[in-house]
Amino acid sequence: MSNDNVKTPEHEQPELTAEEISEQRQIRREKLQELREMGRDPFVQETYNVTAHSKDIKDNYDALEDQEVAIAGRIMSKRIMGKAAFFDVQDKQGRIQCYVKRDDIGTEEYKVFKTYDIGDLVGLKGIVFKTKTDEISIHVHELTLQASPCRCFLTNGAA
Repeated sequence: MSNDNVKTPEHEQPELTAEEISEQRQIRREKLQELREMGRDPFVQETYNVTAHSKDIKDNYDALEDQEVAIAGRIMSKRIMGKAAFFDVQDKQGRIQCYVKRDDIGTEEYKVFKTYDIGDLVGLKGIVFKTKTDEISIHVHELTLQASPCRCFLTNGAA
């Protein structure tokens, strides 16, 4: 069973063994190579035109419901469920849940999204909505990797 759906608070996460770190390093190197083969640069640093922040969206939900917003931030959790996924993005005001479907962003973009790691910086555009559990979220229709800072030290600078 995949651990993609498990959320563990940072203070409860166990220390990783050297073997686990080595395994994670190898997995991230493979993802890096996969992105390069797709013609993507995981060390890109671009600006992103942000139109709202997480707290603003939550505080002004009534005005922003069904409206397009653009946010940028760090992926803090990711839960992949086949052709769709939920992930949390943290920006300078807090966190917001995002929902992405393969059919909305395209098969190739969804494949690229699945290579993203926790800690990667993304920019996204989408429509503000509430989930069935009443959580204010963004239904993503455009997703861009801004930078993958975690990968720099894992490749020993051999980017």
